[in-house]
Amino acid sequence: MLMKDLNEKFDPADFDLVATDKDKASADSNIIMQVRKAHQMRFGQNKPIEFKDGSKHEINQNVLMKLDQYHTKLRTSDQKDEFANAIAQSKEAMAKEYHKIVGK
Repeated sequence: MLMKDLNEKFDPADFDLVATDKDKASADSNIIMQVRKAHQMRFGQNKPIEFKDGSKHEINQNVLMKLDQYHTKLRTSDQKDEFANAIAQSKEAMAKEYHKIVGK
């Protein structure tokens, strides 16, 4: 492949190194990032998690830790996306997924 061919395929949008405000807001609303931030807080301090239904709830840090560990153990991105979408719906959906994980 010649250098000329490489230059034709270059897209400057692929190499942006600065996150926009929209990118940062999108990352903050990601349920997995919310779970990780909330369970890394000191015990006794709870950070509310915002769900897709618009509600905000404080979740026990032990529950958040189990959810994060389970997400990390999933192998494929499809499995991780499916799990993230399932727990992002509502507090009840998150509880349902947690009970599947712990087997209760």
